[in-house]
Amino acid sequence: MKNIERNIIEYVDATPLDSSLVGWTFLTAMGLDSGRFPNLEEVVLREDTLYSWKNARIAVCDGRKAGCLIAYSGNDYVAMRDRTWSLLTDISREDLEKMEPEAFPGEYYLDSLAVLPEFRGSGIGGALIRDSLRPLPRVSPARLSSARRNPTTMPCAATIRALDSVNMPK
Repeated sequence: MKNIERNIIEYVDATPLDSSLVGWTFLTAMGLDSGRFPNLEEVVLREDTLYSWKNARIAVCDGRKAGCLIAYSGNDYVAMRDRTWSLLTDISREDLEKMEPEAFPGEYYLDSLAVLPEFRGSGIGGALIRDSLRPLPRVSPARLSSARRNPTTMPCAATIRALDSVNMPK
């Protein structure tokens, strides 16, 4: 599916019906096994967690879901992180407090991006990033954050170019 025409890609907000795709996006982007978090769907179906369907945008190509990006404001990051990881694991409050935040107030955090295998290499990942940033006010590069943890799922040149091409002030 190389060279997908832009005009046939639609970008939509996820709904609760997309919970499987949103959960898959988190697991795939982080390189995790699906059995690691048996209650992931419960977390995705909530509206107050990092990996909520409400924080996801989906690329649809020719009527087929092609990829997903989970991103959110850093304003409520710590509360959402604590809630998310408390639901996903048996992590202690003490351990949560030791975790360094990945996002801070005033930032927009690109958390998890995954494209279905049959659509990879077609520019959908970069297009999802550009789509998710379009409605944001202009921010400095220091206010747009993304952890590039899994080199097998997010290092593609097109995606990095999409981050670099965001119109930000110098």
